[in-house]
Amino acid sequence: MDSPLSSDVALLILRLGLAAVFAFHGVTKLAGKPGPRATAKFFEAIGMRPGRRYATLAALTELAVGAGLALGLATALACAAIVSLMVVATLKVTGRHGFPAERGGWEYNGVLALVAIVLAVAGPGRWSVDHALGAPGAGALGASIAIVVGAGAALLMLAVTRSPRADRS
Repeated sequence: MDSPLSSDVALLILRLGLAAVFAFHGVTKLAGKPGPRATAKFFEAIGMRPGRRYATLAALTELAVGAGLALGLATALACAAIVSLMVVATLKVTGRHGFPAERGGWEYNGVLALVAIVLAVAGPGRWSVDHALGAPGAGALGASIAIVVGAGAALLMLAVTRSPRADRS
């Protein structure tokens, strides 16, 4: 029989693993390879102009997700940010290639979004700042935050990057 401790360990491992993925991607956009210049060019190429602004926003969001998940702080919002990032990545880049990741498809994006939603439902566990603060945000509330806020933020980002105003800067 599973103990509450094993569930908390599992949630901590899941949070830390997902945090590492997003922090890594944020760091590489800002300072590593491909770095800020190449990342900005890529964002321009997919229609997110000005590329530098949106690449920086994506990188900072990924770093915030990494920090939030590592600490278990505002976990449902961090999960919403993952959903948002993955919806934008799918609609702007991978969706046109179908499902399989080996063909450049959205499989990886989908798995990350799904893991984020599951984490939002499960909550961060006892070893988290959210738990220490008594912050609500698991179950149906966590799922709602992850899905509704995540999808809403993605749609807002897509609307803003398609506007003529975004092309002027």
